[in-house]
Amino acid sequence: MTVLTAAVVVLGLLCLLNLAVSAAVIRRLRFLGMPMDPASGAGLAIGGSVPAFDVMADDGTSLNLDFLSGRRTLIAFLSLQRAGRSAPGTGQ
Repeated sequence: MTVLTAAVVVLGLLCLLNLAVSAAVIRRLRFLGMPMDPASGAGLAIGGSVPAFDVMADDGTSLNLDFLSGRRTLIAFLSLQRAGRSAPGTGQ
């Protein structure tokens, strides 16, 4: 009978641990999945000036604002990590 009691206690503790880890993972996924609030004003306005930047393309070509000036261009600042929620140079 003591073995059965010990097994039930261990199983209960494992279930509580699983519940705590699941809650932490769900909380983290909710934070990572939150969309950026468009009313927050973060980012550039349509037709706004692009801040100075210098990036490296996949093929090793260096791209900067001077390279793209004089042409109609769509600029998107993307990151593989969710470190921030604003474009470089916006001060937000």
